[in-house]
Amino acid sequence: MKSTSQAGTVLVLVMIVIVLASLFWFLYSDYDEVREQAETANSRATRVAAMEQEAGQLRAATNQFQATRTALETELSTLEQEAVNDQLKIQELETRVAAETAVTSIPEVIIASPINGAVVQLSTPVTLTVAAFDPNGLQAINIVFDNNPPLEIPIGGDSGVIIEEPWPLSEAGAHTAVITAVNTANISSEAAPITITAENKRTGQQIKDEVANIMGVLPAQTPPPNTTPTAQQTSNIAGKSERNTTIILQMFDFPTPPSSDDALDWGVYCLLAPQQPTVPDAVESPADEIAFVRGQIREWQETQFQVSQRLRATPSDDTRAAICATAVGHERWVLEEYIRQAPTDRQAALFAQLPPLTEPADREPLSMQQSFGESYGPAFINTLVTTNGPTVLLDVWQTPPQSSYQILYPHEYRESFQPEPIARPDLTSTLGDDWVPTTTNVLGAFMLRRYLENHIEPTLAGTAVSGWYGDQYTIYRNEENGQTFLIFQLNWALEKDAQEFATTYEQYITSQDGGKPVKITSPAPSICWQHTSGDTTCLISSKTRTIIIKAPEANLAIDSLAAVIEN
Repeated sequence: MKSTSQAGTVLVLVMIVIVLASLFWFLYSDYDEVREQAETANSRATRVAAMEQEAGQLRAATNQFQATRTALETELSTLEQEAVNDQLKIQELETRVAAETAVTSIPEVIIASPINGAVVQLSTPVTLTVAAFDPNGLQAINIVFDNNPPLEIPIGGDSGVIIEEPWPLSEAGAHTAVITAVNTANISSEAAPITITAENKRTGQQIKDEVANIMGVLPAQTPPPNTTPTAQQTSNIAGKSERNTTIILQMFDFPTPPSSDDALDWGVYCLLAPQQPTVPDAVESPADEIAFVRGQIREWQETQFQVSQRLRATPSDDTRAAICATAVGHERWVLEEYIRQAPTDRQAALFAQLPPLTEPADREPLSMQQSFGESYGPAFINTLVTTNGPTVLLDVWQTPPQSSYQILYPHEYRESFQPEPIARPDLTSTLGDDWVPTTTNVLGAFMLRRYLENHIEPTLAGTAVSGWYGDQYTIYRNEENGQTFLIFQLNWALEKDAQEFATTYEQYITSQDGGKPVKITSPAPSICWQHTSGDTTCLISSKTRTIIIKAPEANLAIDSLAAVIEN
């Protein structure tokens, strides 16, 4: 029994152990899962706590924003009320200012036309144009013309008006108008005065008489100078052609003009204004007035001085230059004197119509010739008038200058300088029958200086020709082969002038070709240059005479020098 009891006890213990083991396994088999669930629950609790804290902060911020918004709305409402109050104050001030202005405003008057100090024609209607302003309205505008009773023009309360009133001008002289404006408060503006000068309308006859008075009149018994051209002069003038002009330009190293019409302008030293024999009833503009004055000057020059006839009868280009410069200078002096005698307010407009007295910028020979009168004539005439008075303008046409040298150096004209005539040498036997003279003329001091300026500095060129005492050039052309030949003879006042020119001319040729001169002792001491073109230039200077020859061959140049010296 005892062993059975023990066995039962053991069995019970075993069963207890099994139950405990089963219980232990049951308890601890889901531990990890339970632990994870516990951790998840803790995490959720933490997040919930954080979210509750953040929600609390957001509620606090919302409350603060709402408080700020409420404060700003209150402040904005206050500012809006203050703005309304300020606007009311402004309106009150504007009302007060307007009320004070209505009491103290002064009308303003502006004279639109005519201009104060204007010169008007007595026969031309003049309208006085006035503008007046007043913010409170205008009652009337009062105008007093000269010493006449006031003219009252009712306005009717307008704040601004422009009125036009005819100005009664009955006689020449100064005329004055005084304008005042009165507003609705019966306050008057400051007086606005204006003065104009009325003159009788200038007629063409008045201008003609003034020009004639300035120019003077030659004595009726004074015979006109002999200006009938000789047969030789007519031949020289008729020989002008495009071919001859082109040869002249080439011989003196001038550029060939672009067209035949330009070539025919060689020797045209002035473009005189057209005559104007028709006298207009009235001259309106400054341009028309100056044009009419110029036409009258030309008319008087032709009637009393036969300028065009002199020019046509003059075979010498250089003498033609002197006559042109005298005519243009004479015209300019009369024009300026006419303007100086005009009313002061018209002088500027008249002077603006005069051409400038300057040389052309391009310095081309044809341009220089055509502008010679404008460039140097006025200075020549002004020098004579300054020295001898205006009456010299009558004397100068009795013995007009004969050379551009006298125009460039007016004292030479006053000292009765006359260039020495030079005869054309007979080179028929030397040149042969094939060579025909095409042109004989005078280059003159002005174009001689321009010739040297092709390769010499202008100041040096001017010095080299300052002793000029006359010249003559003749150009021959070989009808068989078209070759050309030049003989250029010059006279000088002193030997030193001839020497100075020879030295300058040697520099000219050297600058032109860069070659060295060859001195020749026979038939006379001379210098020759062989050009790259094959032509030869020779120069001989003896005492106050210089001879320059340009030939297609050296022997022809030397033989021609000998023939000229023998003559």
